[in-house]
Amino acid sequence: MFYQNNQNIYKRNLFRDNRGYFSRYYCPIKINKKKFNKINQINISYNTDVGIIRGMHYQKGKYNEMKIVSCIKGKILDVIIDLRKSSKQYLNSYSFILSEKNRKSLIVPKGFAHGFQVLEKNTYVLYLHSELYKKKFDTGLNAFDPVFAIPWKKSIKKKLSKKDKAFKYLSEKKISIGFGF
Repeated sequence: MFYQNNQNIYKRNLFRDNRGYFSRYYCPIKINKKKFNKINQINISYNTDVGIIRGMHYQKGKYNEMKIVSCIKGKILDVIIDLRKSSKQYLNSYSFILSEKNRKSLIVPKGFAHGFQVLEKNTYVLYLHSELYKKKFDTGLNAFDPVFAIPWKKSIKKKLSKKDKAFKYLSEKKISIGFGF
């Protein structure tokens, strides 16, 4: 399986001294092995409350992108869904805990939808994108579609944006989803 062995997770090193620490979020020598060879956009998401869910987002067509996702403060349940029609894992979801403490980052390949659930108050998530955001190509999937069996934390009250709530279940979609690679 593509994600079973966590091949797209990497841990960032910390270099500590009496002033604090230094950590590298992106190093082309390490990351290029995963085919992430350009950064066109960097975003940060600040999340005030536990339970916020952002996702499941992706860009279609020529703006389909790779992402590197890091939780730089707090903790998230990070989720991806394989949308590659040629994949044996098509429509499977995979989840990971990313946090300030574990210093893990996730490389999200092209052909995957991405989202997360906030597990601690005042959480910051840093995204490095291989493509620029294009509203016309932006879309998503319903985070609660049972087809994906996403293990959202059930004991937490969930909060979504209007946009994310409006994404339809696959059974309601008239068009197919997926990428041909």
